[in-house]
Amino acid sequence: MTPKVFISSTSQDLASYRRVAIDECVRAGLMPLVMEFFEAMSLGATAGSRRKLDEAHLYVGIFAHRHGYVEAGESASVTECEFAHAGERGIDRLCFLAEPGHALPVQPESAEQAAAQQNFRRRVETRLIRAMFTTPQDLGIKLAHALLAWKQGDAKARWPQPRLDVQPSAAGPAARWTYRARERRFVGRAEAWSRLQRLCDADSLAAWQVVCGPGGTGKSRLAQEFCLALGQGWRAGFVTARQVFDWTAWQPNADSLLVLDYAAERLEEAQAILAAMSSHGAPGHKLRLLLIERDSEGDWLRQVAGHRSGASASHALRHGEPPVVLLPLSDDECWALAVEAAQAQQLRLPPRAVWLSQLHRLDPERRPLFVALAVDALAAGRGIAHGDSASLLHDLIARERQAWAARGIGPAYQNLLVLATACGGLPEDALAAPAEPGWELPVDQSFDAESYAAMGPGRRADGSLAPLTPDLIGEFLVLESLRGRSARITAARAQALVHAAWRRCGGASRQKIGSVASYEYASPWALFVSRCLDDFPLHDCTRSLLQPPPADAEGRRWWPRMVSQAVHRYAALGQLQTAQSLLADLLAADHADSAEAGTAALRAGLYLLPALAAAGQMDAASALLAQSVARAEPGNEAKVDFIEAAAITVGMLCRADHTALAQAVVQQQGELLARLGMGHPPRVAYAQSLSWLVRTRSLGLAAREAAYAALRAFCQVHAEDDVSTFVELALAAEALCDDYSMPPVCEADAIRMNSTIRSLMHLRERTKIVARDPRDFWSMEVVTDDIRTIRLALARSNISVVSIHTKARRHAEASWVLRESSVLNRPFGLDADFARAWAAAVSMHALALAEQDEFEAVPKAVAAIAAVVDQFVSEADGFLRLASSLARTGLSRAAARANAAAAEAIFEALHALAQQPQATDETRADIAEGALCLLTTPDLIETRDTQRRIARDAAAAMRSPVFLQRLHQRARPGDDIAGVLDFIDSLRDDQA
Repeated sequence: MTPKVFISSTSQDLASYRRVAIDECVRAGLMPLVMEFFEAMSLGATAGSRRKLDEAHLYVGIFAHRHGYVEAGESASVTECEFAHAGERGIDRLCFLAEPGHALPVQPESAEQAAAQQNFRRRVETRLIRAMFTTPQDLGIKLAHALLAWKQGDAKARWPQPRLDVQPSAAGPAARWTYRARERRFVGRAEAWSRLQRLCDADSLAAWQVVCGPGGTGKSRLAQEFCLALGQGWRAGFVTARQVFDWTAWQPNADSLLVLDYAAERLEEAQAILAAMSSHGAPGHKLRLLLIERDSEGDWLRQVAGHRSGASASHALRHGEPPVVLLPLSDDECWALAVEAAQAQQLRLPPRAVWLSQLHRLDPERRPLFVALAVDALAAGRGIAHGDSASLLHDLIARERQAWAARGIGPAYQNLLVLATACGGLPEDALAAPAEPGWELPVDQSFDAESYAAMGPGRRADGSLAPLTPDLIGEFLVLESLRGRSARITAARAQALVHAAWRRCGGASRQKIGSVASYEYASPWALFVSRCLDDFPLHDCTRSLLQPPPADAEGRRWWPRMVSQAVHRYAALGQLQTAQSLLADLLAADHADSAEAGTAALRAGLYLLPALAAAGQMDAASALLAQSVARAEPGNEAKVDFIEAAAITVGMLCRADHTALAQAVVQQQGELLARLGMGHPPRVAYAQSLSWLVRTRSLGLAAREAAYAALRAFCQVHAEDDVSTFVELALAAEALCDDYSMPPVCEADAIRMNSTIRSLMHLRERTKIVARDPRDFWSMEVVTDDIRTIRLALARSNISVVSIHTKARRHAEASWVLRESSVLNRPFGLDADFARAWAAAVSMHALALAEQDEFEAVPKAVAAIAAVVDQFVSEADGFLRLASSLARTGLSRAAARANAAAAEAIFEALHALAQQPQATDETRADIAEGALCLLTTPDLIETRDTQRRIARDAAAAMRSPVFLQRLHQRARPGDDIAGVLDFIDSLRDDQA
């Protein structure tokens, strides 16, 4: 690939110099990127230059005395913006400044422009080593030398880097709520911060992690603050959306932390980044990726992570720790944040207890955003004693709209902000499209960028109009903007917005990088509606966002999915009338006979079924089931979807004890399955439904036995499936064993299944079934190449069998199962999934024994789990944390029972655990907590020598920052932390 050089300068005074620079680049074998050769683009000068810079490997800046063109809405000239953008990209910048005394033809500029150019020149001189030039020939000689040196330098420096944005935005009233403004101090999140630090400190070259939490918890702010704190040696920041970057050609030139916000909307981009991270081998730089989303489960994560097999590079790179979940702030953190915000506004808060009580009612999740909103409401003279989060947002939006109107910002610009927010941002050329009747927008030719920026978001780096953030405020603005003086006006405004949004961003978008396809982004409008359903499902106007799209809209296939999700949401909230009306809209749509609409309607009906049953509307539920079955009749795809979705419905019905309807659904599943003779996934779904019936105690003993027999017979007939059906049978057997009135055959089944699957590990050559006795399913040997699948099922069945014995207090049998499974597969090597499941079973059984005062099992289990660490170095931290958690819990129980011998033995196991080479500061802090428990429990450790030894072993850990942080977080008023630590030090000093 020929490296590309972006040449930046003002044009009117430096035309001859630009020609020289172009010639020198060509002589050096480099491709010049200059505005004279730009193709036609639907972008302004600044945005177009940024786009071309995204393709460049090197930036050459030639600066004289002229400031140049400043585009409307920008705070700097095009040339200055190009210089800044190249710095954000991380590519090399070669800069040349005209000698101050050298005469150049300069067209007159204002004094303000001249001063701005002087400031820009000073910034270049302070940040980079620049060269000075006089004539075009002088520039050519110096540029030729610089290009030659650059080509002979580090090869990695020649390649472009992704654009990472982490710089704070301009502060001010319009942007005060966005995390980028950093107007509020960052408080709390110590645990999340340490988790991110461990991610970056890990030895692996590439790894990724998920950060999740509800809207307003500060996920993006946490990522921003962490990126800013990484310091020298790291390139860190948010991967800007829709940038033109070819990840397949990425050559990192520094340790990199990439943050992908709204990860569910950028699935292909996330997969491309992970593929690039895994393909570099050993580039010499650490690569980290943070995926920020509201939840850590669901289809989006499965698509990103891939399958848990060696074939999935994405899964192999996943960080071993669980996702970073942002929990509610503590009362102390909420109060500290509120006090700081109040001081900034010279406001006096109510007493602490009163304030916290009001905040808990406003926002039970205690999110930083609502702490700031509550203080702002008080500063505006609003009372918050009797409101909730919705009333707080309603008042905020009303005040903001009044302020915009007072600044002369009319309805057209407010409508534009609403539309940009609903669409996740809009290109400015969206104003060229005809506006929908009833939704006035500014006229394209007279658009005033400053009026738009005064409302808050302004423009993005690519020149598009940004949405209002944070999400919660933006969503509420859109919903409130639909309210009219009458229901008719509200409906008309909603229809105008919905049609405008569908036409501008209803479909998925895909970009191109030269000849290489870029990444598909999901429909922004569909994702916005999805967030509104999650955050404000009961708002008066949320339902109106789900109107059918216009006939000429792209991406109409998204609408059935949106409606199906909405039916599920409203059914779960008990809003049955709304859910039923949405389902009726879906069935009446003009494209309801399409495959996607039919599938969505079928799933929506199955989601609604349990809610109707819970409301006692059994006739309606039965009719809906019949309609769903009829809808599944036309084609195989619909039947498959019915059988798989019905398994979820059966689970919901069983949990709500609507057993008759659950049995009817299972019967329909079985009939469809028998008629079609479908493959593996539907059969597993049917097995799951039968297992649900077996595990439902309210069904009655006879019905449960019948369902168990049907499941057993079904597994025997379809034994060619993988072990998923085995697992469902194991769960059913375990459920029956929990009821001690059941015959012991079910327990025998569970144990025999464990033994049978275990015996199959040595049979990997063929893919078929060898039946020793066709009458007995348990005498069969399942022969499969998918050894990993069998291991996973075996791990799960081990836990089931251990659980059975532990609940029945048959500890000898449970210990035997664990002993057998601990050496299982050693000839082939354990995999991490199996080891994690086995370690969980060991921990569970040891704690069950400790409840019966059999404490000797705890140190043995700790040692057994620690022994696995050497086999799974990448998973070491997870195993060590599990073992240390087990030790601390067991030690606490031993101390509570005043069993000094057991407590000391467990402490020794914990101390040995902290000596592991893979132990982290968190693990070492666990030993300090264990020592503190021993030394501060009255009359537990009586001898002075034992106290000294414990103090010596824990001395270093006692002074670690992680432990001290834990100690202060858990301290109660009146606790003498300093006195406890002095006591520990006295024991250590006494020994010395």
